Amino acid sequence: TQRISSWAVTFALVMVSSAFMADAAIPDPSDAPSCTIEEYGAARLSGEFTRRTAPETTSGGVRLYGRIEITEHTREIKATKGAAIGLAHLFRNIPLSEELDLVVTHPPMRRSDGTMSTGFTTKWSPDHEFTIYGLDHDYEIVKGEWRFQYRFRGVVLCAQEFLTY
Repeated sequence: TQRISSWAVTFALVMVSSAFMADAAIPDPSDAPSCTIEEYGAARLSGEFTRRTAPETTSGGVRLYGRIEITEHTREIKATKGAAIGLAHLFRNIPLSEELDLVVTHPPMRRSDGTMSTGFTTKWSPDHEFTIYGLDHDYEIVKGEWRFQYRFRGVVLCAQEFLTY
């Protein structure tokens, strides 16, 4: 019995020791990359912007605004030319030297070149505080579900859905 009990004590110490080591290896959740959608809805395009070519997007380009205005907090957006879908978001614990993936899915659209699109993925900087999608082209005036999703290293940090009607 002496031999069995010393083995049991040794096994128990190894298990306790392993548990403490496992706790030490668990990262603090407050340090994890995260995203918070602070506001969303119908938005207004205003002010100065820069445009970058982004052939992977439905329209072929991305406009970057310093600020946008959410004019109505809603998930439902009337699909009219000039309307815009907007989000204000905050990314935390993502190095500025890295990028997120902005994944946008939308109802099927036939672009001016005749190709179909149901969405796109583009690179997004963690220092961007706003996302806005303007319905600028006739082919973008479609009804249905839209989803804006922000991913970092393949993990979805946050998402917001809209309905155009």
